[in-house]
Parts: sequence; C-alpha cells; structure tokens
Amino acid sequence: MSLRWCTTLIALPLLAACGTSGSNPCKPPEANFSVQGTNGTPYKVVGFNSGDTPAHVFMASAADLLAPHTFYLINTNYPVTGSFVSDPNATEDVPVFLRSPDLESVIATGVIAQSSDVPITLNTGPSPIDCPVAQSAIRIRVEMFTETTGAFDVPFVTTVGDENNSFLACGLNRVCSTPTTIYFDNAQNSFDAIITKSIGDTQVVDLQVYVDEGSGETLRGTDRATQDNRTAKVHVEF
Repeated sequence: MSLRWCTTLIALPLLAACGTSGSNPCKPPEANFSVQGTNGTPYKVVGFNSGDTPAHVFMASAADLLAPHTFYLINTNYPVTGSFVSDPNATEDVPVFLRSPDLESVIATGVIAQSSDVPITLNTGPSPIDCPVAQSAIRIRVEMFTETTGAFDVPFVTTVGDENNSFLACGLNRVCSTPTTIYFDNAQNSFDAIITKSIGDTQVVDLQVYVDEGSGETLRGTDRATQDNRTAKVHVEF
C-alpha cells in the first residue's frame, strides 16, 4: 500500500483509516477491468467471479452496456475473473485491460471480438500478497454515471469502504471517469461511498449504492455531484 494512498484517506474520516485499524488491516489488491474502444460501442458482461468459496458471481450492472466502462472488484479474495462477450449490435472490436491499480501493473489484456459470440475471460491469477478477507454475506454495487446521452469520461475521484477498510479506487492515476462500477465484497456492518467531481466539468455525476444481503440487490442510497455541490455521499448500515 502506497504512502500516497494512506495520506489521501486521512482526509476522509467518514471511512475507516489506513494502517492496522479494524479487524482486517491488510487490503487485497483491487482488480480493475477497463473496457475501452470507441465511445458508445455496445458489449455485454457475462459475469465476474472472485476466489471466495463458494464463488461469488457478480452480474452486469446494466442490460445494455456501452464502452468505455470501468469495473472494480474490491475487498474480495483472489483470483478474480471477468468474462465479456460481444453485443450483436457492435460494429467493431472492444479491447479490455485487466489492471491492479495498487500494484501499478497490467495483468492481462483481451479483445471482445465483434465477429464472435465466444466470451473472453481475463483472470488475475493468485494474489501477490497474503491477505485473506474477513468474510461477510454483504455485497455492494456502486454505480457512477452521467445521465447525459453520449457523455463519457466525466472525471471524478471516489473513496469507498466499510468500518474496517477504505479503498481509493480510481485507476492507475487515481482518477475515475464515467461510467464506473464498483463491486465491494464482504462489507462489514456499514458502507460509505464518496465521490467528488472535477471542478472544471459542468456534467452531473450520479451516485447509486445497491446492497445484496443474500436475497438480491436493493437500491439503498443515491446522491448527485453537481457543479455547485461537487461531492456526493451515501452511507448505508446493514
């Protein structure tokens, strides 16, 4: 874990602190599936699996997905796998990059082939650090997007976490852009999501938090980051 990561989180007291606080002081590396390509190219997510037993399957965040889109899987046991397949309406290939922002590395790359109905699968392999995750049945999905049609890559930063751990999830340069989906597994007792949009952008960024306690997802909180109020926050307790 980098010093920059800890320093940033100190300014966010709403979330758990860095270091050895809480019952799960170490943090497994984030897995970042970055779907790229021409803006507006459709594709489909088959699902995301983590290394937990039994394996978790995270369904797609929306029925119709458009590139570019970034997916994070956070606070979950390795290996992490993501599977993607072409949309029948796609007119070109869509490249996908699997990264570990914490390790500042590209783990794997692939292409969602426009001419194929065979899914591609990218896998992190085993975790490079020994950091077992405190298990919980709670799964969180965080959506960050703009409602403006065709508005991609609206920049923002985001921090998410439960009572034990905080994660600054924003790519290799720690800057996110819309649309982004975060899956936070094994949440403990409460969850917070905070986003702050760029001061120079006029777009509104919507924040939605869904909670699955074992019987399906429920929308538990929403907020909006605007030009006048650039920070959006959602707090959820289970």
